[in-house]
Amino acid sequence: EGPLGFSEHTVRGLKKMKLKTGLSLLIMLAMAVGRIKEGQKNKIRSLVKAA
Repeated sequence: EGPLGFSEHTVRGLKKMKLKTGLSLLIMLAMAVGRIKEGQKNKIRSLVKAA
């Protein structure tokens, strides 16, 4: 469920799961910054389409 696939994860271990969630957060924030720089504030929450 969801575009990030956390509901059906195959990662074993808390350390690896923290790494995966941290990287996902980093990517989401980078995409949001990119959308702001491109003037696409109305699409800031979109994970599917590239900026």
